[in-house]
Amino acid sequence: MATADAIRVQGVLAAPCSTGRDPRVRRALLAVARGAAHMTFVAAVADYFQHRPGVWVNGITLSHVGGCYAWRSRVSDCRRLGMRIDNRLRTGVDGQTVSEYRYSPIILDSPTPIH
Repeated sequence: MATADAIRVQGVLAAPCSTGRDPRVRRALLAVARGAAHMTFVAAVADYFQHRPGVWVNGITLSHVGGCYAWRSRVSDCRRLGMRIDNRLRTGVDGQTVSEYRYSPIILDSPTPIH
């Protein structure tokens, strides 16, 4: 499917999902396509989260970064890499349930100084 919105990622033509077109996601995908053509979808999702610590991201947005049909697997893969990713469900103003994810970096306490 070649459209004006299609982007070549890892040598594969990737079109955004039919729902929504967030320009921030498009820029993230373009950055992957231009600067790191070798980046996997897991790496793209991990990178997207790491640049937005503490920010809730909905599933539709993640589908643009991690692939329309596999973004949940990519989130799971990020968790296996040691990333702490929280999940919540909320009801939108239109009554639909929205699934959102948030990367919460693990902050290590600084060592106690020895006197």
